[in-house]
Amino acid sequence: MKVRASSAVVIVCGLVLAGCLWSPLTAQQALSTSELIKVEGKVEVKKGQAPTFKPVPPNLKLAGALKRLDGGDKVRTGVQSGAELMLKDTCVLAVKEGSLFEVPLVIGEKGLAQLKAQQGSFLFKVVSGSDFKVQTADVVAAVKGTLFEVEMTDSFHKLLQLPGLEIGIDNIGGTMVDVYEGEVELTNQASKATRRLKAGQGISVLNRLLMGLDKNFAEGFSPIRAFDPLERLRKNFGQVGELLHGLASTRQGLLGFDSTGLSLPLGRLNLGERLGRFSEGFAPELRQKLTSLGSSLGELRSTLEEWKKIGQALKGEEFKPRLDERRFPRQKFPLIVPEVAVKEACLGDGLFVAVGPRPGCQVVRLTPEEDQGLVLQEGEGTFRIRDFLHGIDGVVTVRQEAGQLVTVLEMTDGTLHVRIPGELEVHPVGAKQRLAFVTSQADGSSRRLEPAPALDPNPKVLEYSFRAEAEIAKQRAEHEQKVGKARQEAIEKVVDQLKDGKGRDQLKEKAKDLKNLGKNLRNLWR
Repeated sequence: MKVRASSAVVIVCGLVLAGCLWSPLTAQQALSTSELIKVEGKVEVKKGQAPTFKPVPPNLKLAGALKRLDGGDKVRTGVQSGAELMLKDTCVLAVKEGSLFEVPLVIGEKGLAQLKAQQGSFLFKVVSGSDFKVQTADVVAAVKGTLFEVEMTDSFHKLLQLPGLEIGIDNIGGTMVDVYEGEVELTNQASKATRRLKAGQGISVLNRLLMGLDKNFAEGFSPIRAFDPLERLRKNFGQVGELLHGLASTRQGLLGFDSTGLSLPLGRLNLGERLGRFSEGFAPELRQKLTSLGSSLGELRSTLEEWKKIGQALKGEEFKPRLDERRFPRQKFPLIVPEVAVKEACLGDGLFVAVGPRPGCQVVRLTPEEDQGLVLQEGEGTFRIRDFLHGIDGVVTVRQEAGQLVTVLEMTDGTLHVRIPGELEVHPVGAKQRLAFVTSQADGSSRRLEPAPALDPNPKVLEYSFRAEAEIAKQRAEHEQKVGKARQEAIEKVVDQLKDGKGRDQLKEKAKDLKNLGKNLRNLWR
């Protein structure tokens, strides 16, 4: 089965400093003292293989072990929240709201470290002379300078979180890079195309989903955009960004970082706003090129609309169900399902999950988390995931066996994706396919299980009728009646047009115009 990369990020910090070669021991000591130096709002830490995140108190003197971060610990920031982290003698990170990352582990003799992140906005101030690289599923950034920003929109939309596994759907996403000092050389992971950014330049890197929309996106980069470094730094990171900009890019300079009394500009940056910023570089060029075609488009607009309507009516408008969130509200409270019951939860946008415990399991308990789907807190059983807007139907079965948790995903229609938390790879599971994983309950590690066993799902979940199904059936009947009427009217209109000889000649002329327009559109991105 093909394995596809997700929009997670790996930051590789080589501790080779100007004028001084650090030994593995020194690098390890420096990383072992990595710590949070400031938190604002809701910041949580998950220590090692601990099952849950724990909130970090604003007063770090009371944080205890949560303040000091070891390799493999995970940190996440909530809405209107941020954090500042120091990797001793290497770099300072300012982290904004909605971010999730993993603290570096030291590996190998050269003291390389990997910081993994799946979502969020990060500002890096790096010691000059360090061999510093940022690797995402979309791009590799070789950093030639000291101050730059990476903002990521995760292309993995979580629906269900299990111990050691995440199940979700593909999403629009990518990586945005802005350079405030120095240079960054970018290499697109898929196309191998390169770009070089200098201070005051930024770019958006498309994920594979966006690259596949059109051959003109094949290189995977937006146009390079120019900006005022200090102005944008103030806007995105406020006084903290200004302070980092003014620091000397040396080990001594980083150790002198003190943001007491300064704040990051925090807010509620939702997916739409992230994508709006991500697409900044495309807009000016698109407007300019579309303007050049404006006159020819205008001449044909009325004819195109007329024949488009006739064509749609003959073909029949595609049925798209509409699900009012007032009738089908998103799950906001814990979902508790006793052994003999089946309950459903709405995740919005036509997505639903039906849940039933395994026989002998007294209860299954899940909690909804914002932008994180449903999180399994207790129990084992069967989860049927339906997306009524995009034709997805899959069944997840979870069973405990000899100190391990076995998870099997079997698809009927559409595609769901599986990811091990913190990993870069995403495993797509298509229609009629089955995939299995086993998770150790001792250390939380997960691995793929082959061949995938056929676990017995809860039959009540397989037979369960979602509340939305009756509403969709009603809408479909009304739609088919409407389409039938429109098709008959379109047939009558076409017959009348063809009876008129003048109408046939006009149709031939417009066909030539449409052919020429197609040539112009193909040159749109050249």
